[in-house]
Amino acid sequence: MPLGAATLEAEWSEAIKALGPKILLSRRIEESRRVKRIDQKDCSVPEISRMIELFGHDFLVETLRLDDEVFAAVYPDIPLGRAARRVLERMIRKHYEQCIRCQLVSENHKWADDELTNLFKQASVRYMIAGHGRE
Repeated sequence: MPLGAATLEAEWSEAIKALGPKILLSRRIEESRRVKRIDQKDCSVPEISRMIELFGHDFLVETLRLDDEVFAAVYPDIPLGRAARRVLERMIRKHYEQCIRCQLVSENHKWADDELTNLFKQASVRYMIAGHGRE
C-alpha cells in the first residue's frame, strides 16, 4: 500500500471513530430494517425490480430520457432508440406506481443517499475529502 493510502486510511479510521460507534450502529440497524421490509414484499416484474435495485428509479428514468446522441455516447453497447426508451420508461413508471417492493427499494436508495450526504457533511470528513488531511 502506498504511503499516501496508509495515511488516508488512518485519517478515515479517525473520522469514523469521531462519528462514534453508536451512530454507525444505529445507521446499520435502520438499514437492516429497511432491507427486511423490502424482502417481505413480492414484485410482479422482477426484471424491472432488478433494474431499480441496481440503478435507482430516478436515475433509471432520467437515463431513459436522455437525447439519442447522449444516450449513444454514454451507453454505446445498448442499442435503444428514443421510441424504445420511452416505452421502457412508461413501463417502469406504471410498474413503479403499483409495486410496493420497488417503491421501498427506491425509498431505501434515497435514505442511503441522504445518510451518505449527512456523513460527508461532517466537518472532519469534509476537510479530508477536500484533500487537506492531517499535516
